[in-house]
Amino acid sequence: MLSELESLISTEVSKAKAISERTHTIKLPPTPPTREAYWYDDKELTIRPITTRRFYDLVDQCASADGTTDQTQFMFEVIGECLVDPNLQNPELQRALGVGNAREVIERIFPEPFILRDIRARIEDISGFGTTGVEFRESP
Repeated sequence: MLSELESLISTEVSKAKAISERTHTIKLPPTPPTREAYWYDDKELTIRPITTRRFYDLVDQCASADGTTDQTQFMFEVIGECLVDPNLQNPELQRALGVGNAREVIERIFPEPFILRDIRARIEDISGFGTTGVEFRESP
């Protein structure tokens, strides 16, 4: 199963590299030595920037009535929007993982929270938000 999954992901990586000049290839930090290695160790991901308008649309989409932003949901939305490769919408990949949507793919293939934070930070950097980004109040 793992080799089939790696093959699907590798195929998606190859397709995505040609999608746009605006995409960026990133290499994630290796899994800490105290943890089990994951498929993404020493692999590259392709991400694209997010526009300011879309970024704030997602902020609004993840906001509650009191104005707080669900940071976890926002992180999944940004990654789902900007991760080009692997293609989170690929039905074969979703089927191979036994999931039904992009968020579940993200949760399955990136089980470590530090990786998700790193991907989001890199998306914000290439989008021009810089390392300071936008500050939000945490949801209770």
